[in-house]
Amino acid sequence: MSPPIYGSLGPAAMPAAPAPSREATQLGHILVAHGTARRGIRACVNCHDPQAGRMVPSFPQFAGHYADHARA
Repeated sequence: MSPPIYGSLGPAAMPAAPAPSREATQLGHILVAHGTARRGIRACVNCHDPQAGRMVPSFPQFAGHYADHARA
């Protein structure tokens, strides 16, 4: 028996990503708005928010990110 041709196999079934917990979502909101000095993480909005002056022009605004990017 010959091996299957990869193109005929079709896409692999990927499990759905689990929904983040309430705590993880709250932490994500805190990190986006304020960051955390304890872990050396600056607030995401410092660079990605259009009103923040966008330190580097190549940084996308938050509005351009997928929701999964901001999950904690």
